[in-house]
Order: sequence, then C-alpha cells, then structure tokens
Amino acid sequence: MGSCASPTEHKIQSSNSEKRSVGKNEQECLESPTKRARRSAATKAEEAIRLDSSCRLTLDTSFRVRVLESLQPRLYLGDEQSAEASNSELYRRFGITMVLDLMAKCRPSSKLVDRTVICMNDSLSICPETFHAAMDEGCAAIRLIAEKNPDAGVLVHCMAGHNRSVSTLIAYAIDSGINPNDAKDQIVAAKKAGGFVGDREWPTLTNHTFWRLLQERWERRAAPLEREVQ
Repeated sequence: MGSCASPTEHKIQSSNSEKRSVGKNEQECLESPTKRARRSAATKAEEAIRLDSSCRLTLDTSFRVRVLESLQPRLYLGDEQSAEASNSELYRRFGITMVLDLMAKCRPSSKLVDRTVICMNDSLSICPETFHAAMDEGCAAIRLIAEKNPDAGVLVHCMAGHNRSVSTLIAYAIDSGINPNDAKDQIVAAKKAGGFVGDREWPTLTNHTFWRLLQERWERRAAPLEREVQ
C-alpha cells in the first residue's frame, strides 16, 4: 500500500523543479550570441528539411513538368500549390514569367511573374460558350508571352493539374495545329516522366465534357484546312 507524500516532501520536489528550470534559463542566458544564433539556425534548418520532405511532391515535382516541348513559349503544368508566391526561386530557375491561373482564387503573387486569372469551373455541365471563351482567353495570354519572348516560361495550373489546366494546354496545341489526341498523349507522358502528384487517383482529363469540346475545337479548325486541300 503506497503512502502519500508529506507537505515537506512536496515543497522539496517543487523546489528542485524550480532549480532545474532556473538552471536551464541561466544556461541559455550565459550562451554567447554566436552560439545562440548557431543553435537557432540549426533548428531552422531541421524545420526546413522536414517541410521540404513533406512538400517536395506537391511543390517541386509537379512544378517541373514541362509539356508540349515543340511549342513556344516553354510550357509547364502545375497544381494549386505549385503556383504559390513562395516558389519565387523555382520561377527564377525555370524562367517562369507568367502564371496562368484557372482557379480564379485570390492569392499572393510573386513579384517575378505576371499572373493571369481566368474564372472557370470544372463542371461536367459547363456551358460550351463559357468553356471556349476561357480557352480562347488562356490561349491568347500564352500567345502574347510567346510573341514577346519565345524562350519565356509559362506555368499553367488549376487545383490538381488534371482538367482545366490540361484543357487549356491542349487548346493551345490545337490552335498550333496539333491533334488533341497527340497533345493529350504528350502531356500524359510528360506527367508520368515527371512523377506528377496524384495521377493514380486523378488521371489526366477525366472531364468528358471538356474532352468533347476540345474535339469540337479541333474539328472546327481542321474543316477549313480540309476544304483548302480539296
């Protein structure tokens, strides 16, 4: 049967705890500014490594997926997190001068890039006119960059990098004379090669309405060309 500690024992334990606490604080105060700075830097470095390992797949990997390499400007496909303003170093490394945002979501923007925002949802019941208007606007923004600097980089993104952003890139490819099936195959291959996050759960261009409207876009473009050949 255990016995309860006496009030005197409680005071002794409390006093020892206070001494340990005071001793730790005194030790920290006695540290030189240089030693404290090094300890702080080491702590920050450990935190950075931890964050980098947890965010690498959603930020770095998806950001590096270059697609449709035969076209100008240099086109990159990304997701929501790849377009954060904190990616300034990545923008600089890959020469990104414009971010084409198809989420219409207000966010901080890096001073290194221009940001074009297009209001678009990924509903299966989207109005065809709304879809084509968004595609036209996105393609026009990319062409403007290409005319200014063919070697510039453009990051096209939506939330996951699977439907709205891919559709815009395919629309741009169609306007450049590339069959949508070929454009989609090229994008899928680039995403697989780059280890694009989430492709197992959300394959590329699962929105059948978007795909049908892109096929129609190609047919409208191809029809005049076929008449000219005839």
